[in-house]
Amino acid sequence: MKILASITALIVAAYLLAQIFFPQGVSFVGCGIGRANSCEDYGTYLLEERDYEAAKKPFEKACEAGLENSCAIAGDLYYDEQNLYKTTKDKGKSARFYSKACELGAPKLATTPR
Repeated sequence: MKILASITALIVAAYLLAQIFFPQGVSFVGCGIGRANSCEDYGTYLLEERDYEAAKKPFEKACEAGLENSCAIAGDLYYDEQNLYKTTKDKGKSARFYSKACELGAPKLATTPR
């Protein structure tokens, strides 16, 4: 029983250290197993690193899981009218993500002209 408790404590400690020193790694793994908030966190990390093209996928996954803010951000990344993100543009995908954000309850986005 003591061995099991020790192993559990070691796993928890490793996880906590990983969150402190490699938060993007924890978010990446969480996103990979379908945790929407982890996808949103990982997408935000990629935005901070200015890897806008790579940020699309985590935000898309978070949007599919029902996070309205992620839908709006994915829409922005695909719309990119002013070429701020230097990403591949797709106005059809952009419109779908904006619509989904509205469906999920982003009323300000629903009334904001694009």
